[in-house]
Amino acid sequence: MTARDTMASALRSTGLYTLNGKTLVDQELLAYCAALDTLYERLEVCKQDSFIGTASETGLLRWEALFGLKAHGSLEERREVLLQCSAVQNTSNTRSAFLELFQSIGVEATILEDPVGQELCFSCTGLNDPEERADAVAYIQRFLPAHLKVLLDFRELSWNTIDRAAQTFDEWDAKGCTWDQLDLIGEALFEI
Repeated sequence: MTARDTMASALRSTGLYTLNGKTLVDQELLAYCAALDTLYERLEVCKQDSFIGTASETGLLRWEALFGLKAHGSLEERREVLLQCSAVQNTSNTRSAFLELFQSIGVEATILEDPVGQELCFSCTGLNDPEERADAVAYIQRFLPAHLKVLLDFRELSWNTIDRAAQTFDEWDAKGCTWDQLDLIGEALFEI
């Protein structure tokens, strides 16, 4: 139903107006409708974009800006990420919820917990582009518990990597490298 139909129906019900398409009131209604129909269309788009599941491309861009995300993937993939973001609740601070959060933005992670030191360390892989990684870290930090010290570690060097290396700890120690030097050398040391 258009704005004209709604207004004409309301005016007819009073019995005071003859709306046959030739009166000044008809012309006035047409003038009102020119603006009201445009407004109605805009309100429909606004209503559609208010929900992630029905949002248009423009609406999804606004939702992504709200969550600090950049548009990546198809419309359905983007909707899935946004739905994951907006589904934060009291059960969202579990190990599996954190892993799902990381996976939703393309990061695989393992969690190392230190309950005594109240620290979490996420050993992360994926997102090799530094800009994408920085965006992911900024996004993830919004959901991490504020009362815990959290480390997001994207380095390739890990204990698992060292365990797979062909060298013993004594051979490593004999090199006289600091951890920072080992980080810089990275995978070149691991000839497996």
